Amino acid sequence: MNVPRLSWRPARWALLRPLSTGAPDQVRQVVELRLQRAGRTGLGEAAPLPGLHRETVEDVVSHLRRLSMHLRQQPPASSPVAAARQLGLALPPSLGWALDWAWHDLTEPEPALPAPPSAGLLLEPPESWHAAVAAAPDCRCWKLKIGRHDPLAEARAFRGLARDFPRHEWRLDANRAFPLAEARAFQAAAAPARPRWIEEPLASVAQLADWLAGGGWPLALDESLREALPAGLAERAAAWVLKPQLLGLATVEESFERVRRLAAAGGSAPCCVISACFESPLGLRALEQLAARAPGRPAPGLGTRAWLGARLDELDWEDGA
Repeated sequence: MNVPRLSWRPARWALLRPLSTGAPDQVRQVVELRLQRAGRTGLGEAAPLPGLHRETVEDVVSHLRRLSMHLRQQPPASSPVAAARQLGLALPPSLGWALDWAWHDLTEPEPALPAPPSAGLLLEPPESWHAAVAAAPDCRCWKLKIGRHDPLAEARAFRGLARDFPRHEWRLDANRAFPLAEARAFQAAAAPARPRWIEEPLASVAQLADWLAGGGWPLALDESLREALPAGLAERAAAWVLKPQLLGLATVEESFERVRRLAAAGGSAPCCVISACFESPLGLRALEQLAARAPGRPAPGLGTRAWLGARLDELDWEDGA
């Protein structure tokens, strides 16, 4: 049987600045995957992020070793993820995504499409925002992480950015930092500045409909898409923020199709924003291909590229059994 050959290797990249997600040091660790068959190669990357994923790089490698022992017994047309499902093996999300993309890359190679320019990412304190935006004149779309510092200082800084860079697009991400009353106070303090949307503003998912009903800024949904939402709220959102390292390829493509159906029905439809988890260049290339196919082609959230420095090692590939 012409079963794909599976191999993998850990890779480490220096970080130019520390992450804010719980990573213990200034090194980003990922696992690169390779599927080979009939002279063709498909590549993927599992990039579990401390503070976001439950699995570690060591967990990913352990699952790969276990899975590889069974793959040669599967039909050649069966993807590794489908084979794992048939075998009753539960794969961690980052590995499921990496295997699915490597299989897609192997069996359905697509011409490289130009991705939309990425949004920049501001994780710095608000007093640094203006200088960071001024230093990147070609970046016209920015995502501001809010709810990490004094809300009034953040509101003032956002107001100043909107005043001084009137042609830029602004996206806010609160990571559920605010009770409803505080979110409304932030919006009032930032006026007349207005973002394209605010991502996950509230600590309570149940109050997101109240936010919109009370004149809140348009919503972007990320974590809430994986929870029980009030009826119809997902369709009323301005954007769905999709992290393939958490969701997997099938869920991302289903989201694309769902948005296309909403648009075809004549109503408003959310944007699908592909978002990174501090992947390496290999992982970012896959995300760029998804972003190029996202309905409406909004700027993806791939500004994490600016955190990556040099590659620290070049290990040999470990072959599956």
